[in-house]
Amino acid sequence: MLDLQIELRSCIQGEIYKNFTYSENIFFECQKCSAGYFSLEKPILSKPIYECSKCPYGADCPGGSILDVNPGYWRINDQSSLIIPCSNAPQNCLGGTSNSTCATGHIGSLCESCDIERDFSITGDFQCGSCGNQAVNALKIIGIFICFVRDDLYQFSFIY
Repeated sequence: MLDLQIELRSCIQGEIYKNFTYSENIFFECQKCSAGYFSLEKPILSKPIYECSKCPYGADCPGGSILDVNPGYWRINDQSSLIIPCSNAPQNCLGGTSNSTCATGHIGSLCESCDIERDFSITGDFQCGSCGNQAVNALKIIGIFICFVRDDLYQFSFIY
């Protein structure tokens, strides 16, 4: 007698359960979501997922669990399917499949905030610029201060 042991894996994120019948028995197999569709949920047999979700507007879906966000659009993280247009500053939203979808120096919702922890500050409406080297900035401020003080002293000497 031959003892046959078969080990099957559970479905993973980006797959759905498909059932089929063979010899009056119902079996389940895992099927990857096809292009244009996705699934971010991890299916479990007690609550099986039978359909993949249609790719949302503002993203491309090559299949499985991947949502490739288009430039000019944003999502909070790679486990969210809510794609939001960056209407105030589309150039700040780079798109992509990861969580880091903002242009350099931009962070937060719709990439509209400046990353002050990495020395970026507001330079205009929804725009950020590097603060530069702090020592150099301090020297510039001191230089400007000296120029003003010197100019005031020079003008003061002509008055008296």
